[in-house]
Parts: sequence; C-alpha cells; structure tokens
Amino acid sequence: MLALRGCSRLCKTTDIPAESATSLCRQAMNEAASVPEKKLILSTLADVVHSEALHMALRALEQSSVKTEASLAAIALVEKLAKTNPAAALSGAEKILADPALSELHPRARQVIKATKKAQ
Repeated sequence: MLALRGCSRLCKTTDIPAESATSLCRQAMNEAASVPEKKLILSTLADVVHSEALHMALRALEQSSVKTEASLAAIALVEKLAKTNPAAALSGAEKILADPALSELHPRARQVIKATKKAQ
C-alpha cells in the first residue's frame, strides 16, 4: 500500500506527463490486491487528464466494490476532457447517462454533453 501511495503522490504532485501517469496507474491497478488499493488508484486517476484514464475509470464501473470511486473519477475526467478531447468526454458522459445507478451524476454528464455539442 505504501508503494501505491507513493505512486499516487507522484502522479498528483509532479509534472509527470499524463501518458506516464496513466501507465503507472494501469500497472498499479493490475497489481492492486485489495479494494482500498483500487480506490486509491481511482482517486488518482481523477487527476490524470488523459482519455485512457477515463477508459480505465469507466471499466472500473463494472466492479461493484469500487463503483462509487470509479464514477467520481469518470465524471471528473469527463468534465476535464471536455475542452481538450471532446469525443472522449462525450463518450464517457453518455456511458454515465446510460447507467441508472449513477443518476446523481446525470446532471453533470448532461451539462458536459450540452457544452460539448454547443462548442462543435
């Protein structure tokens, strides 16, 4: 767990490129042995503005044990990617809207979809 905390801190507090941070998080997620470790990685992903980080968060939505953290990371990334990668943001927002269990995030997802479509 200590190594994962170090990885999280590195990704959040340095100017590490998003691709490198995403790669570190992917490796950490593959090696995570417990739910708290996965939750830590997902909280880190929310700060890694990269489309692959969003895909990782969306895939984690399928795991009920980390669904809350995955959904928070996913909506944060959708909002952050809306300006730099509108296609990824739109796709992520639509996946959030498609999940009735994430109804509390639907207004934020709709807002991203509206803003993204308006900007196009």
